[in-house]
Amino acid sequence: MTLQHIQQIMLEMAQDDSTLKTAFEQLNQNAIAFPQNSVIVPPILEIIQSSSPNIGCCESCIAIPFPQQYSNQIQGLSRDVADSLGGATVLPHFLGWWKNQNGEIIPDQLVVIKSFTQVKKLVNNWEKLLASIHYWGKMCQQEEIAIELSVFALGSVLLLISIES
Repeated sequence: MTLQHIQQIMLEMAQDDSTLKTAFEQLNQNAIAFPQNSVIVPPILEIIQSSSPNIGCCESCIAIPFPQQYSNQIQGLSRDVADSLGGATVLPHFLGWWKNQNGEIIPDQLVVIKSFTQVKKLVNNWEKLLASIHYWGKMCQQEEIAIELSVFALGSVLLLISIES
């Protein structure tokens, strides 16, 4: 599934869901368009316009929760994300929960690898990024990895990436 497909799904959801449609309409009525599909409410836009000319608009974000105990793999994946998207931040100490095959709820210490980028860069590097997620997930014997893709003008979507063994 490409990022364009995800964007299209999110737009279609807004058309079929009255709550989402109303939210997008209200957002568009109370905001001024900023570069390429981004929307900024007027008070924030005024701050940006009155600031240094070196401020730009970031269009998207990716967030990847990853088990905290795999520090070498976290470094590898975050380096790959930085290489693909131009930068990455590792946010430590999140508590997650998952259900095992026996139905037991298991606590898990996580980090979140986050990167902010332009949509075009994300699209151009999607396959490389996905290959990296598969590689590092397999190295840690993960069955699946959740990633959140956010396109700031459209919302976000959570993807579950199945890791083949």
